[in-house]
Amino acid sequence: RASLDLAATARQWITAAMEITRIGKGGSNGLSAPGLPGSSEGGQAGAFLDWTAAGAAEDRIALGRAVLTLGGRLTWLPDRQALHAEPRAALRYDSETGRFGPWALRFAAGRYLQFLTAIDVADSGPAPLLPGVRLWLPLPAESRPPEAYHVAAEVLAQPREGWEFGAEAYVKHQPHLLVANYGGAPGTGPLAAADGYAWGLAMRGERRRAKLRLACAYEFTVARQRTDGRFGGRWMPAPWDAPHRLRASVDAAPLARLVLTARGEAIFGRTWGFRQAYYDLLEPSPATRTFAPFDLSHPDAHRLPAFLQLDLSAVYTTQLYGMGFQARLGLLNALGRDNVRDWLLAPDGEGVYIRRARYATPWLPVFALKITR
Repeated sequence: RASLDLAATARQWITAAMEITRIGKGGSNGLSAPGLPGSSEGGQAGAFLDWTAAGAAEDRIALGRAVLTLGGRLTWLPDRQALHAEPRAALRYDSETGRFGPWALRFAAGRYLQFLTAIDVADSGPAPLLPGVRLWLPLPAESRPPEAYHVAAEVLAQPREGWEFGAEAYVKHQPHLLVANYGGAPGTGPLAAADGYAWGLAMRGERRRAKLRLACAYEFTVARQRTDGRFGGRWMPAPWDAPHRLRASVDAAPLARLVLTARGEAIFGRTWGFRQAYYDLLEPSPATRTFAPFDLSHPDAHRLPAFLQLDLSAVYTTQLYGMGFQARLGLLNALGRDNVRDWLLAPDGEGVYIRRARYATPWLPVFALKITR
């Protein structure tokens, strides 16, 4: 990789970069994922692109109190003899300090392509330590890169000293995605094509004083995906989508060496309530997707209860014999709430299945000691 930064004039800055990437793969075809059609276990994995060459440039131009950024990225795939472009632009405006304090506004838009794809492969074991394994796969030789178009806006304001407010909104159109190919036809490889979209907004506020910091934030998101051959081809919430997320925190320093912290989080509206492996490994086949009265082909109907957690901590820092000591005492899930991570299925002995909850972090004390010299 090589890059160049140039101050063309007092009000214009140019950045340029070039890189050449080679992606190596382990195993026969770089993928060993039980349950995925086309994994190297079955010997059906397709070829992946090994090399990419890319160049990027960005031009920042100061226009009074505004800064216009124009840029783009060009990626060359030698194996396919194809050139892909990703244009991007942004405009930021910073106001003067006036009656309501300084504020800034930013708009941005761009096209983004992905040449290395992360997929989460479900663990099919009966008692997995982790729900899945993340694999990074280069672009299959027969596939076009995943593509997304972003538009975003953000505003930041400081109406008074010690006060700060921010808000942002975004829209994302994803005409082409690559997802794990569960239930796909033999020989189609480990990745399947999908499309999607997402949009959301967030608001945050912060209050700072000499020995106190208060912060809160609210996020609303909508993320949908559609994959041929899965869930009847319907639009589904993305498995990771959390429509409503509220965060709050308090940091206080009652003594010079002591900091007390409280962190709270609330999440509402989560779906895909059962263990992810059920949807990935059982739903693709009509013979294994129904466990009366539950139907795995409707993850949007499996809504989890609210997730509410409060974490408390105290940190004490001091110097002794030329060394620094930091002791941290914390309490995770201080309210002791049984937050449901997901559900497992269990037969009740009469041909009907019941849900059994798998819980997140319980009430848990934590202690840490850090020594520096």
